[in-house]
This record gives sequence, C-alpha cells and structure tokens, in this order.
Amino acid sequence: MNGEGWEVRGCYGPRPSSFACLGLRFELESREASRHLAGINGVAGRVSLRGACDRAALAQILSPGTLVICDVEGSEVELLRPESVPRLKDSFLIVELHEFLDPERSRALLERFPATHEVKLIEAGL
Repeated sequence: MNGEGWEVRGCYGPRPSSFACLGLRFELESREASRHLAGINGVAGRVSLRGACDRAALAQILSPGTLVICDVEGSEVELLRPESVPRLKDSFLIVELHEFLDPERSRALLERFPATHEVKLIEAGL
C-alpha cells in the first residue's frame, strides 16, 4: 500500500472513544482503502470519508480546536485562507507544503498564520 491517505489512516490507532476522524479524499480508491482499514481496526463508526474539499466545505466542518492535517498536492495555498475560513484561526494545522511547485506560494501560506499560530517549518529529511 502506498502513502495515499496516510492522514486518515493515522487516525486508526488507540484514541479516546470521543475521537472522530473526517477524511476528505478526492480519489474513490483511496476512500475505499481507508474505509477498509477503519473496519479492520474497529473504528469504522468513528471515521467519516467524503470527497474533495473546497473552502466552503472546510468552513462548514471546522469547529474550534479541530486538528487539520492537510496534504492537498499544492492546493494548500488556495484552500487555507483564514479570511474565507475563519475557523482556521482556532484550529490546529499540520500542512504538507509542496515547495517544488513554487517556494513563494509556500512562503505566502506561512505568512498567513503567525498572529494566530506558532508556525514551524520542518524540512524534509529531518
């Protein structure tokens, strides 16, 4: 199995019973693989899987203190806009940046959150 959907699959370990995971996966195959693993791990009732996500959908599902693990293959700059999705300001964010596409785009994203978040860049391989 490849790394597709690792964000959702990481939710399958021991967690408090109140813990829930929402996976937003564009690819049907990835959603099916995630559903299968949730069943094997006995957490299918706590994992919800949906298709692609845009800013409007993200704004609807976030609540204060939500952990957002974001790997959207270069669309993070367009998706993670606190002016359009205000709940991002009080959510926890882990974002995979795709620097190879355009380092300036990643810098722009990093500059959006210092007033509300502790921003830490972790370089690949560290």
